[in-house]
Amino acid sequence: MVIVPANTLHRSGWDTAGGAIVIGLEPTSFSRTVYETLKRDGIELVPHFATPDPLTHQIGLALKRSLEKPQETSRLYAETLTTALMVHLLEHYSAQQPMLPTYAGGLAKAKLKRVTDYIQAHLETRWLL
Repeated sequence: MVIVPANTLHRSGWDTAGGAIVIGLEPTSFSRTVYETLKRDGIELVPHFATPDPLTHQIGLALKRSLEKPQETSRLYAETLTTALMVHLLEHYSAQQPMLPTYAGGLAKAKLKRVTDYIQAHLETRWLL
């Protein structure tokens, strides 16, 4: 895995045959995920080169499959994978180790059921973000 933070110049090359999955995360989406997850701004990723990360690899493969066959997977699936990737990068590759908030309580069972029923009913809806 190679991590190249936004606005960082880089160049890559190989002298042997091989394959790669390139995942580009939009900086504004990443910043929004940082803020929604940590309730703070200013977290940045540290550059990495040739770092093995099986979870990032598997998320990349799953995203690739979902983009190659969009009729077989939902947009929610791809968005969830992308969010999981961003949170994973935050936890393991950021300049400052963030403390993820813990949650207690939550919605009452009746409200939670209404929310999950709504989500299930609209999983295949294409939303404009």
